Amino acid sequence: MGLVRDGEVQMSAAYGWSQLGELEPMTVDTPILLSSVSKTFIGVTAMMAVEDGVLELDDPLGAHLDFAVDNPKLDGETITVRDALTHNTGLRDTGEYDDSYVVGDPSVGLERFGEGYVTKKGEFWRSRNFSRSWPGTRFRYSNVGASLGALAVAEAEALEFMDLVRTRVLEPLDMDDSAYLLAELPREPAVPYGGTTKAGRFEPWPQYGYPTYPDGMLRSSADDMARYLAMIGGGGRLDGVELLPAARVDEMLTVDAGAGTDEDGQCVAWAMREVDGRELFGHNGGDFGSTTELWLDREAGVGVVVLLAADVPDFRALVELEMELLDLVEAGA
Repeated sequence: MGLVRDGEVQMSAAYGWSQLGELEPMTVDTPILLSSVSKTFIGVTAMMAVEDGVLELDDPLGAHLDFAVDNPKLDGETITVRDALTHNTGLRDTGEYDDSYVVGDPSVGLERFGEGYVTKKGEFWRSRNFSRSWPGTRFRYSNVGASLGALAVAEAEALEFMDLVRTRVLEPLDMDDSAYLLAELPREPAVPYGGTTKAGRFEPWPQYGYPTYPDGMLRSSADDMARYLAMIGGGGRLDGVELLPAARVDEMLTVDAGAGTDEDGQCVAWAMREVDGRELFGHNGGDFGSTTELWLDREAGVGVVVLLAADVPDFRALVELEMELLDLVEAGA
């Protein structure tokens, strides 16, 4: 867990065990699978690419890729980078996406999977991978679409996406316990646990990965993520280091009026939701043995990060806890 106020980390804390079998305690440095909170890093690097002058959000997605992204069910459409980052590409996450999960780090790369997924007769292509939705007109949450947006950003910056995040975000923020690949983590990540068995025991999942790693495979710690959220809360700056100009942070966190969403508003790879009178910007995440929350109340200047290496049976209770934590940090408790 992490709490931030006015662009500074107020606290980070850890509770419970990172590995039940060995009773290994969870610490503020223990990497936990972020699942879809990882997508916020796509938004940050996209705005960096815009600031660098190598990409515009309304560029055709295929202009920054080595393959075309064309919906075979439509004629004359243009899918933009913005469409990818606001879940308006018309792409679906189908069984081909589900089947890409593997134990350990993925052996299939992001570009190979993405090209094979959208190219007719490609390695992972199925006609059902695309809906009949015109780009930019209908929100359809797509992990593959978001990851193609990440690939376009990385190609524009002439780097692998994980290298882009590492050199432009993780290293400047001293996020030393964060990485996409298990092989690159400096310490053992928390074991992801599913629901309980009939005997009342938590069921561990193996550490896993998938080719579309930008959509959810970053592992990070409470301490690291508190620094990351404090940077966003500080208008792109932390400890005197500017990662993004404040104007780019504002642009990233502007609700796209044309993009529908399953939250209250969709921004550039970030979401907006309203809870208890608070307008919160961030993302949530959920995967096998992973429940994560990252939300910033920009008006009050307070934010909360919650990382759980487990499934959560009562999501409403988790949200209520987060609101209580925001109330406390806003009050200076």
